[in-house]
Amino acid sequence: TLCGAAQADVEVVPSVAPKDGLYDVLFPVALPDEGTFDWIDSFMQKHPEYDELSDRKILEWAQHSGLWKPKATGWKTSNDKPEFNFGLPGMDDHSVRRVLRAVAPTVPRNYVIMEVKSNLIDSERRATLQKFSAPYFRKTARVVMGEPSQEFKQVQLDKLLKEKQEKANIAWRAKKAEAQRKRDIERRQKELADMRKKADEARKKAAEEAKEKGLELEAEAEAEADAAMEIDPDTVDVMSVEDVADLGSGEPLFSSFSHEDWALLAIRYELFLLVHSFKKDLDDADRPSFSGKDLCFYYQKYFKKQFGLRNFNVDSIEGLAGLIKDTLAVDSKTGFLQVLLPEDTPAAKFLKLAELHRRDRQRRLDAGDESAELKFPRTFAATSPAGLKAAGGHQPQPPAARPGALRPQMPGTQPPRPQGPGLKRPAAPPSTQWVAKQPRTGMFFKR
Repeated sequence: TLCGAAQADVEVVPSVAPKDGLYDVLFPVALPDEGTFDWIDSFMQKHPEYDELSDRKILEWAQHSGLWKPKATGWKTSNDKPEFNFGLPGMDDHSVRRVLRAVAPTVPRNYVIMEVKSNLIDSERRATLQKFSAPYFRKTARVVMGEPSQEFKQVQLDKLLKEKQEKANIAWRAKKAEAQRKRDIERRQKELADMRKKADEARKKAAEEAKEKGLELEAEAEAEADAAMEIDPDTVDVMSVEDVADLGSGEPLFSSFSHEDWALLAIRYELFLLVHSFKKDLDDADRPSFSGKDLCFYYQKYFKKQFGLRNFNVDSIEGLAGLIKDTLAVDSKTGFLQVLLPEDTPAAKFLKLAELHRRDRQRRLDAGDESAELKFPRTFAATSPAGLKAAGGHQPQPPAARPGALRPQMPGTQPPRPQGPGLKRPAAPPSTQWVAKQPRTGMFFKR
């Protein structure tokens, strides 16, 4: 309640009584869609001592209190009677509106009854007037029709100019970004042209030297120049590649990746982060990991998205481990998930493992083994080359840890360790609302 709120969370404003002891109850009378709500906005800015009573104000208070509602786009919605589609019975059945209308006449204040339809209809306006029959209220009708004032026109003109300026700024930023993109493309093309020119010059120089030494040396030099310019990605030693974004010819190591390869690369790295982060967050030697049946729960808690084995066309966690057996395994005794890579494994290592797996499947397909072909649903959001940045630039960010726990770290970094005694297991934060018990850990997550 308001009485139980902390002093730092509230602002105490002294109540100022009117000089004549009467509080105004203002009823704006205006036509729909004639700038009525623009007028009330300017009026409230000039007269902050008034409180607006309307459905749109109730929605504003609810949103400031943290309630969320989808944006109303139906033909029934309007500023005067917006839709209450919060999904909460107390809001959607207009109980809040009825309580507010019953309580407001008992609190002496200056009010603006902003109801366009009700203020135009005589019977509804009379019913509202009867509620404010206390002797300390002075009821006034404010007719807002006809030619607007110059000040109102200027406010509307400034508003239109601001909206136009915002649209122009958005278009300018888009145009600037497009121009920058074209410049980057031109710069890259120029760099490639320079590389080709240097390669041609090197080939010509080698050919001239070979011609002096004989036809045999000339043929050998041409073969070496051609080999330097044309690199077959399928013949490159994957684990010896230094830059996965450029094998030497400008072609990346992952140039042959399909949807299934990106999906397996993503789940490799996510499960690697999940198991290592869980071990650090729990900090319990008796439980270094969790079982496969709890994977969906922890995956959603750490990554804030759903996990499904159907995305990989497998029926069990063992089947998924078989697809990424270079990274994940299931302990046959405890059933716990095990990550086979240390926590300081660089991100590029996962891309190399994915390429090795792709080559192995391709060899099996070429040999006639149709079971090596993978078909994943396209609804699975896999990692893309643009998001990976060649594993040498921007790397995928780990999920945020819950309050009081260690944050999952990227490979190659040392996370901070808990200090002091008594920090073996993370303590649950104090609260009065607890939901979604964590499987077999005894800890809870706060909503």
